[in-house]
Amino acid sequence: MLHFINVLTLVVTPSAERDQSTFDKIQIPPKTLITVTGANHFGISDVNNPAGANPDLNTATLEPAVGIETIARWSALFLRANMLKDRAAFDYIYSQGDGLDPKVSVTSVAVPQTSSLAGLARFGIVGLGYRWRKRKATMASSK
Repeated sequence: MLHFINVLTLVVTPSAERDQSTFDKIQIPPKTLITVTGANHFGISDVNNPAGANPDLNTATLEPAVGIETIARWSALFLRANMLKDRAAFDYIYSQGDGLDPKVSVTSVAVPQTSSLAGLARFGIVGLGYRWRKRKATMASSK
């Protein structure tokens, strides 16, 4: 299996536990563990175990063209979502892509979005604080 972990790290190991452990240790989102089933370390190339490379003992079961397309698409969408703030790419990576792509499973944590409700609550608290200080100042000046 081929696993992507976070923006700049590509990890390929036979151990899903090790990949999950690496993912769990990343403290600051966004973070995503994307597993491409059937791919191995050379899943992004057109040759399995090319001459001169350390051989991958895991035999890829995914056709090279499919592996290249899948890995390229998910890599590009992850970067578009997190570097360019592309909303469609964000939705694909963090909420719907693995349901649309049977070759991929995704575990992800997005950067928390501030909700408009939280913004309204903050605005209300600040506004009440301002009114309270103004009222207190008015009462102090009338004494």
